[in-house]
Amino acid sequence: MKPRTRVVFVVGALVVLAAGLAYRQCGRTVDRAPEDAATIAITKTRLRLRDLQHQPAGTISGRVTVSGKPASALVCASSIDGSDDPRCAMAIDGAYQLTDVRAGGYVVWASAPGFVGRRWRDRAGNDRVSLAAGASRSEIDFALDARGAQLVGTVRDTRGRAVAGALVHVRVDRTPMFTARSDAAGAFTAWVTGATASLTASAASATASVTASADGYVDASIETTMPRSDLELVMLPEATLSGTVVEASTRAPVADATVWIDGSNVITDNDGTFRATKLRPGRYKPTVRSIGGYGEAAESVVLRVGASIAGIVIEVHPVAVVAGKIVIAGTTKGCPEGEGNVAIERRGSRDYAFGRTIGDGDVLLEGVVAGSYAVQLHCAGYLSAVSYPDLVVGSTDVEDVVWTVTPGAKVIGRVTAKSGQPIGDAQVTISAGFRGQDGGARTEADGTFEVIGISAGEVSVYAAQTGYVSSNSVRVLAAIGTPVRVELVLEKAGEITGTVLDRAGAPVADLKVEARRDDATSGPGGTTDLRGEFSIAGLEPGAYTVVAESKWDLGSTSRAIGAPVRTTVTGGVTARVALVVDPDVGDLAGVVVDASGAPVADVAIDVALSSTDLEPRRRDWERNLAWSATDGSFRIAKLPQHELAVRARIEGANEAVVDRVKLGDRVRLVLKPTGVLAGVVTDPGGAPVDDVSLEIDDRAQNISRTERLFHTGGKFTFRELPAGTYRITADEDRQTSISVPLADGAHRLDLELALRPRHAIKGRLVSADRKPLAGWQLEVPHKTAPDSAGGRSVIIFEVEHAVTDARGEFLIQGLVGAEVTISAGDLASGAEMTEVKTVQLTGRSPIDLGELVVPAKPPP
Repeated sequence: MKPRTRVVFVVGALVVLAAGLAYRQCGRTVDRAPEDAATIAITKTRLRLRDLQHQPAGTISGRVTVSGKPASALVCASSIDGSDDPRCAMAIDGAYQLTDVRAGGYVVWASAPGFVGRRWRDRAGNDRVSLAAGASRSEIDFALDARGAQLVGTVRDTRGRAVAGALVHVRVDRTPMFTARSDAAGAFTAWVTGATASLTASAASATASVTASADGYVDASIETTMPRSDLELVMLPEATLSGTVVEASTRAPVADATVWIDGSNVITDNDGTFRATKLRPGRYKPTVRSIGGYGEAAESVVLRVGASIAGIVIEVHPVAVVAGKIVIAGTTKGCPEGEGNVAIERRGSRDYAFGRTIGDGDVLLEGVVAGSYAVQLHCAGYLSAVSYPDLVVGSTDVEDVVWTVTPGAKVIGRVTAKSGQPIGDAQVTISAGFRGQDGGARTEADGTFEVIGISAGEVSVYAAQTGYVSSNSVRVLAAIGTPVRVELVLEKAGEITGTVLDRAGAPVADLKVEARRDDATSGPGGTTDLRGEFSIAGLEPGAYTVVAESKWDLGSTSRAIGAPVRTTVTGGVTARVALVVDPDVGDLAGVVVDASGAPVADVAIDVALSSTDLEPRRRDWERNLAWSATDGSFRIAKLPQHELAVRARIEGANEAVVDRVKLGDRVRLVLKPTGVLAGVVTDPGGAPVDDVSLEIDDRAQNISRTERLFHTGGKFTFRELPAGTYRITADEDRQTSISVPLADGAHRLDLELALRPRHAIKGRLVSADRKPLAGWQLEVPHKTAPDSAGGRSVIIFEVEHAVTDARGEFLIQGLVGAEVTISAGDLASGAEMTEVKTVQLTGRSPIDLGELVVPAKPPP
């Protein structure tokens, strides 16, 4: 089965707003959905979700010319948000067609040997290709005529074998620029450029992100400066995970369910089966969302390099769906399709859902567990409110929710060079500060820009472009309704190029070189190629110290190897230097075995400098420097002349460390057998719980793992645990935890953990004159427990939050303890929180507090 990705609506993958939704895990949901799927009504939202699942695919087509003549080229398209892999097609005699393209917004680019790749733009400069369901977009044409610098490299696997037919995607400034295909020897060449000039020995270099993708392998990515002639991408054989999704009550297969595995997703077939590919070695716990359903695997699994695990069965339980709309204030117009999104996160957990706008601002979330959710949203070019009321989800669908955005302030202007020449395609960034909404845009060919939908008030504006020094920030006052104009001037940047040789005159490759100002301990840098050449671009004019550095932390204030060189940079001019160093040249070999002495293959080998101060797991490891072969052996080159620590690591499971290793030693790393801890979690009455999160940790070894138990009957199993003493904590309540010692390979299967009572409170927040306080935030500290930090005794606690709705009403769930104190504050004004009431957590839940009056503050 080939994995399918869903583009139209996405639930469970927090892509844009994750930073704003970092709440802590705690109590169970109070309002649970019924177990009988037959009791769920077929609402209009569910019918629409079903229609969306079966939308017809469309096509994108056009022509590619080189110097005005039809050309063979590779044309690729990727969704605007980057949520799926690029799809590519060859242009034959200049004509191409991308088929089976789902509805959504795409970036499309063309690549031909010898010419710089080009991203499609319309006459207005927009690079978005919007495709409706079943539609065909034609005349997406490209004219390639610019010759650029080469980015040359090879693609191989961890055994050193060439990977033929890999697609190598090159992005500059996060924008797709070129795609090449590796040949039979794994070699590829891409032709790339910065935003304004071809990359030659005398032009400003740029940084590129390069990703190789091939069937049967995990994608490999690397950041590099350009041009480059010796790039190497190393690909791991893929691991796979497959299974079936069924309804919990009937065991019937669930088709078109979305199976989430570590941020990526696949869609189940008609028989409920799924197969996820391109997985890295590590620990995985699949989750599933369907229309009105949610489920999780009973326990996590560990995938080794190239391994396959099949037969996983995930039960889906009935939950609600949510339907809302992002509306532009003062109109009936919705946020355009694909340009808005809504992210909700359940209070007291990390359970979240995410959906993008479809149609005229509609947002549909297909499987949402009951609870109170914090809401954040975005609509391109418009201003979101400081806060939105919590979304309370029960056992029935939530429909017709309306979220409003406003036009916001506008900043316009122009970016030019000191000569007055306009600078096109420069990145303009606007920062509105804490609680404000930022913005940005790229300049047109005439240097002009327009940024809309930012917060009113004082904002900082600056511009950046390859080959120029970033402008100083200009502070202006943005206002709603009246555009503010900014003129930004960029100074031509300088560049330092040079060579790094050892004392015998041989070039030193893969070495970091930095250009530092004054007494700085770091600065902009580049990496040497096979010829020892490097370039550092975008430098502000002035004096610099150029330093070659070891990548290893040598335990001192400097990593410099060899004498630094002083030089002066002038705008638009390249300064050249030569450095002589004593490079890292040592080799290290060893073998990985299990407790019986049998070799262990495909184990990651990491290296760090020896330390008497840090435990092995807390050190700054250079990861994946080698992988053990079938006979368990490994070899690592170019190591520093220092005592080293060497680690064999199975991601998500156990590891072995040998310290105080000298170059030339043969290291023997023994992976000891791991153990299992298992048991059951019950509520205060002794009944198994349906939804709880468990954390298991061993502070001495810096080991920590958190897993959610969703409808497992309270049963939990933690496998692949090294020997140690573990604390198991439920819902981050330190007073609901047990400490368990575990020997090598031991199994402790009879553990019991009882939760403390959970409570919910509700009420209505009003002012002193009894007017509802909408959009106010409430904070309730709870789960207090003693702990230690830095040798001191401390009290730790968790804080639950809620945001009031238009009536001032709120609901806070999952509270633990005898009493709690409620504080409230106006998010819009940024005022300090005010204590409102202390509540005894007794009696029937939810506890109705009625009206809570926020006292008026005396004037200053």
